[in-house]
Amino acid sequence: MADERKELIKELQKLAEEVLALKLEHRQKRPIVIEFSGSPKAGKTSCINSLELFLKRNGFSVSIVQERASICPVSDKQSPMFNLWTACMSLAGLIGTLENKKNQVDVLILDRGIFDALCWFQWLVCNKKMEEDQKEVTENFLLMEELVKSIDIVFAFCVLPNVSIEREYATLLTDKLGSIMNQKVLGEYLEAIEDTISNKSSFFHKVFKIETSCKNQDEVGKEVTTITLETLKDLLMERIGYFEKNEILNDILLSEQILSDDKLTDVLSTIKFDLRNLVEENSNYIQPIPIAVITNIEKDKVLVIKKNRSAVSLDSPERDKILLYIGGHSRYEDSTEVTSHDFISICKSTLKREIKEEIGIAIALNGIRPFYIYTPSNERSKKHLAVCFVISLDEEIKLHLDSQELILNKGKSKSGKFLTIDEICQEPELEQWSEMILKQCFNTEYESNRQLSIFEN
Repeated sequence: MADERKELIKELQKLAEEVLALKLEHRQKRPIVIEFSGSPKAGKTSCINSLELFLKRNGFSVSIVQERASICPVSDKQSPMFNLWTACMSLAGLIGTLENKKNQVDVLILDRGIFDALCWFQWLVCNKKMEEDQKEVTENFLLMEELVKSIDIVFAFCVLPNVSIEREYATLLTDKLGSIMNQKVLGEYLEAIEDTISNKSSFFHKVFKIETSCKNQDEVGKEVTTITLETLKDLLMERIGYFEKNEILNDILLSEQILSDDKLTDVLSTIKFDLRNLVEENSNYIQPIPIAVITNIEKDKVLVIKKNRSAVSLDSPERDKILLYIGGHSRYEDSTEVTSHDFISICKSTLKREIKEEIGIAIALNGIRPFYIYTPSNERSKKHLAVCFVISLDEEIKLHLDSQELILNKGKSKSGKFLTIDEICQEPELEQWSEMILKQCFNTEYESNRQLSIFEN
């Protein structure tokens, strides 16, 4: 057994080293978020402590949002308000950590969070302690896209009621059962977990059921730690979206450079995701690039940005040029099973994430439909399709530009400022997507001696 344990530790440490090596190559823009949920005495807390210690000892920074049930001021543990209070405390910790850009961590652990709250609300309704319509309203709030998509893994711990009770009273000098720790409630709660897994898993990226009734702590720890490291590895390796070319799509793309929503959206197949290098190498793939053109309220100015020199290659056409849009590749994390067949929803999720990462603001995209830009002037540009959304904002809004990606809006810098169309036209060179944006959105032809595609070398 000792040799097996050493081999287990060695195996996990090797995987951790692989992930750390990837962290040196790729920038991790946000923490991986893990929620632990499940039955009392299923081994959840022990596993959290084990995972935290392993990650810290192997070079990762970790933060834990602790369960607050023990300090909840609501005395009735079977009240909807008890569950709502604990859920809101967890959300406050989640949002606070994600928004704290100065003290980012690699891994954020939620000791009970959104998924756990859904399980308890299901139990409350089944036991006639909560109205169905009240549950529906509360679930709609908790399942808000911006919240659930930030959770990368849910571990739902399950244990048989009799095993749970045995573990609870093994070190206690009493055999009196509590309001939760009894066969009836624990059995009903186990059913609520199963129901939530069946009906709500699609809202989350990954939900893993961890059955601990017949497993020791090492077995559970290995399973959870391996899944965590593999997920962090996937996040760092970046899986981007693509479409496979077909004859109909190809004919439409080659018909004109600017395409309307009604011409293209319906013929786009289901978006797929794979490792970025594999997608970039395949000439039969089209990579959709959701971008946002942000204008002022009067729509006579455009927010422009300029990439930091360290963020682009020496021969990049974006180098030292202003761009009339913000955006990037759709990533696997931008989708869930709920949105996997809805291309526009994935594009909007991508844009919300990109804009939050690049300029630090939240936007609403409801009711906005895109137009498309396709400029196949070289082999690289043939693989990319701009999905362009136009958004209007107050030009006095305070931006928080990502200094590692963008030149900051200080002094004479134009990056992160709203420019008039005349000011933009004075620029010596624009890459081709920005030219198309001027033409489509502002009916302005850009004149230059040299025109570049955004992907031209």
